[in-house]
Amino acid sequence: MFVRFVILCICLVGSAVSLRAQSMPEPIKKSLDKLVGTWEITTQIDGRKVTERVELGWVNDESVLVYQGEGENFRSGLKVRFSGILGWDPVGQTVEESGFDTSGGTFKANHKISGEKWIGQMTGTGVVDGAPKVETATREFTFDGKDHWVIVCSDRKLDGVKQEERKLDIRRVESGKDSSQPAGCPWEWMVGDWEVERSDGTSSKVTWRLPDGATDYVLGTWHDSDGTVLHEIVGWEADRRNLVAHAYGTNGAYFAIRFQDVQKHQMSGFLRARNAKGESRMGLIELERVSDGKSISKFISSDGTVVTGVLRKVEK
Repeated sequence: MFVRFVILCICLVGSAVSLRAQSMPEPIKKSLDKLVGTWEITTQIDGRKVTERVELGWVNDESVLVYQGEGENFRSGLKVRFSGILGWDPVGQTVEESGFDTSGGTFKANHKISGEKWIGQMTGTGVVDGAPKVETATREFTFDGKDHWVIVCSDRKLDGVKQEERKLDIRRVESGKDSSQPAGCPWEWMVGDWEVERSDGTSSKVTWRLPDGATDYVLGTWHDSDGTVLHEIVGWEADRRNLVAHAYGTNGAYFAIRFQDVQKHQMSGFLRARNAKGESRMGLIELERVSDGKSISKFISSDGTVVTGVLRKVEK
């Protein structure tokens, strides 16, 4: 999982309250700017070369850095997808990080950045042959220009047993997206009436419609179980290949989603929202189409809370 390989894993803040309380200092933001782009990560594992690819970019008015990528589970060899977000902790004066991958692995770390020195502690969890495993290490980041950097993982331990030092070599590559030739949205629009049931006990009813002549945007109306009504526009940014949703409703409620990894039946990205009670949240969101009439969602909040959901189309 990404936690063990590159951990550009720059990511999730330890609490949404911390993010809102104080903006990221400019010197820290300047350091994190070095990570923006598309990168190839090479790691030598037991005599073989493992390669991962990840893309990082700013969202939310450049106060949060998110990433999406694909790689390999170092132990099983299976392909995994990973994602995460990054934010500033003004209490600890560190960059706090979390990552998640499709094999169920998690990652948490901190980054202490001072001038050119960048060092921090990490903890990664995963399951190997049915047994949970915990890996810890100290990581130091070294930059060799704007297109190359290295992470050295020292003092590595797996379930308390000392491991060899590991080095990740990270180089900038082309994104592979041709912005000069915009393409249509690969995600198939979910139009019509839908019901949403979530694991936290909340629910919604939503209607999405495709306006006459429209191909790359839809309009939606949400009726939440707490009585909130939101009006939404969802659109496709062809040059960036991002799917973006904005909704605004009663009592100051809103949500904003930017899906950066968009495929025909699956997409993932970053969500920021405020409910009618004034409570804010942010985190990672994934949406997968199971069938024409059913999709499933997963929201991973900045405090680690996971809320799953099921969207079912209402047949008339």
